[in-house]
Amino acid sequence: MIQQLKKPKSQISERTHAAVLRVQRIVRVLLPLAIGTALLILGIFFSWQAWLVWSVETGASEADTVRSSAITAISATLRQTMQRVQDALATPDVQSQNPTLARR
Repeated sequence: MIQQLKKPKSQISERTHAAVLRVQRIVRVLLPLAIGTALLILGIFFSWQAWLVWSVETGASEADTVRSSAITAISATLRQTMQRVQDALATPDVQSQNPTLARR
């Protein structure tokens, strides 16, 4: 009766060997799949990072262009306003009313 409860070592080792073979087969299939998936995700991540850097640099160059255009437009408006003020101050009516301007 005791012999019936105990399984022979050869049967246990066969089952263990079969289980090990199954695990090896699963690892042989899933490990390359897992590595490939990880590399694909890593590649997508690096592509996204490169796109972010490119868009920031493009945005910075656009901002520089817009900034220089705005400076040019503001300086032109300022020059026009200064010219109008100087023309207005140069009129005889203004100079006759303010003696300090007439001395210049």
